[in-house]
Amino acid sequence: TPKQFVSADITGAEKVTLIVTHGSDGKNGNDNADWADAKFISVKDTTTYSISGSVDPGNTEFVDISGIEVNLYAADDTDFESPLGSGTTEKDGDFIIDTEVLAGDYILQIKPESGKYKAAEAEVTVVDDDVSDVQIELQPEKTESSALKALKAILGLKNHVDFTGVDEDTVNIFEEACKEGEALVDSAEEDTESVSEEELEAAWEKIFDSFQKLKIIPDGRSVLEQLVTTADHICLDHYILKGQYDLKQQIAAGKQLLWNTDATEDVIDAATAELQTAINNLEKHPNKNALNELLAQAAGIDRTLYTQESLAKLDEEYAVAQRIANDLLAGQDEVNEAADALNQAIENLVYENQTVSKKTLEYFLNRAKEHVANGDVENCVESVQKLFEEAIAEGETVMADESATRDEVMNASMKLIQAIHALNMKAADKTDLEMAVELGDMIDLSKYVEAGQQEFKDALEAAKEVLADGDAMQGDVDDAWDALVTAMENLRLKANKDVLEDLLNEAAEVDLSQYTEESAEAFRAAYAAAQEVFADETLTEADQQKVDDAVVALKEAKAGLAALAGGSGDGNQSGDTDDGSGASGSENTDKSNGTSGSGDSANRAAKTGDTVPVMGLMMLVIVSGAAAVAAYRKRVK
Repeated sequence: TPKQFVSADITGAEKVTLIVTHGSDGKNGNDNADWADAKFISVKDTTTYSISGSVDPGNTEFVDISGIEVNLYAADDTDFESPLGSGTTEKDGDFIIDTEVLAGDYILQIKPESGKYKAAEAEVTVVDDDVSDVQIELQPEKTESSALKALKAILGLKNHVDFTGVDEDTVNIFEEACKEGEALVDSAEEDTESVSEEELEAAWEKIFDSFQKLKIIPDGRSVLEQLVTTADHICLDHYILKGQYDLKQQIAAGKQLLWNTDATEDVIDAATAELQTAINNLEKHPNKNALNELLAQAAGIDRTLYTQESLAKLDEEYAVAQRIANDLLAGQDEVNEAADALNQAIENLVYENQTVSKKTLEYFLNRAKEHVANGDVENCVESVQKLFEEAIAEGETVMADESATRDEVMNASMKLIQAIHALNMKAADKTDLEMAVELGDMIDLSKYVEAGQQEFKDALEAAKEVLADGDAMQGDVDDAWDALVTAMENLRLKANKDVLEDLLNEAAEVDLSQYTEESAEAFRAAYAAAQEVFADETLTEADQQKVDDAVVALKEAKAGLAALAGGSGDGNQSGDTDDGSGASGSENTDKSNGTSGSGDSANRAAKTGDTVPVMGLMMLVIVSGAAAVAAYRKRVK
């Protein structure tokens, strides 16, 4: 170690001795050779032979197999140490080795790219002529099952799908199936035994069911390769013959292009589109169960009961249906059409010389008319009233038709029965709700704070929709009533700010330059605070005290203005007195002996008390509603 090869001319020698001297291997410190092995190869009387063949890609379709090294070894050189000749593969996998060897047995070995494919060998025997057609199969380093390979291929196409115009359900089903498939692939690559072939096949089928409704965007050789692998995995036994031939042709064309390294991208993309069309045109075997059941039903009909004319139509449709049932090329649409036509022919059979009894129809027709005459129908919802009108009209028409069929008589009778059965669907009493809606329309929302207004609007709109619904049941009406009344109760009147507004207007006219800085500053602070309260739109009547306090504070600040020395002020303070109310003398027309600002508030009670008329109307609605409900219940009893 390391190995050394020595060439020597030993012509005529009777004995050859190999002498190995000591030396260092440079690795393990062993400076002396303990043994030696020699191999003598005779190259006497050699002839130049040509050894040729090709590398077969095997299960590794469409890989680039050019440039793979092929070496020739002696049959006993099992360690492949001394190549006798070598060559490289062309793009189609063919290779040629020209070398001088004796007749005998040899081994050809290929060494593909490490990590992808295994080394492979083939035995060769040279007699007295060139050797050709040597086949060496290329084997992947890691073998994948056809199911796993197909699943990976169809998943590889996921990012090349055009979803334009595809319904949302199909897209969601496809994406969900792909997620499940990707999870299986990950598991299989981690541990091949953790996922069964059946699971892989089922995942592929689930993806393919929606994939067949999609369109692939061509994008070069890799997309075509994945689509060919996908198409090759389709089990054609599941599909009708129509379309199978075209699919096989397109698969073959796609494979040929993939082998052709000179094929242009445009040609490859065109082949991708054609293969996708062939896949989409495949149609699964139709479900013929319903058609076969109708055929059996038609075959069992007692032909003595019906007219020849109706039987002739039945025979015509029966023949078509039987042909479709036996047609291997028939699709689901053709099967459905044949079944519908045969079913219609069965229903249209006309009885021969048999009068259809209308006794049952007459009975229910008279019953329905009695209910209308008694006023029973007036209290029902609109749809029931309409049903009575239609059922009675249809019943009278069939009764008058001497040639009415059995089915027409039966259908008219059933409609009358349905109408009579629906008499318990009474119309709701909407009196309370109507009054509440009327009151709601009267409310001026500008007088109320913003909070609660939208809920009121929504409840009012919903109540109007229930009023307009002729089929609304009592529960719907009651729910709408409760929601509207609750929304009304939650409305909050704005606080009365009339006195504050007047006072702010007066205060704005005060010339503060006539007063001391200290009193003017106090007035400014009170004025700013009052303005802030006035601008607050969220204040309700429950916050009235806050408004009144702002009035008192501003009045006191105005009364507390002190004129500058030698100044006269603006005269607003002349004659001011303080009776404990906090109001200034200038406001003596509003003064009372009560609390601050109470005089003005009392004069404007109608404004702060706007709840009174609204709640009064509410009580009126509730009382009248209760009376109406009581009367209604009495009427029902």
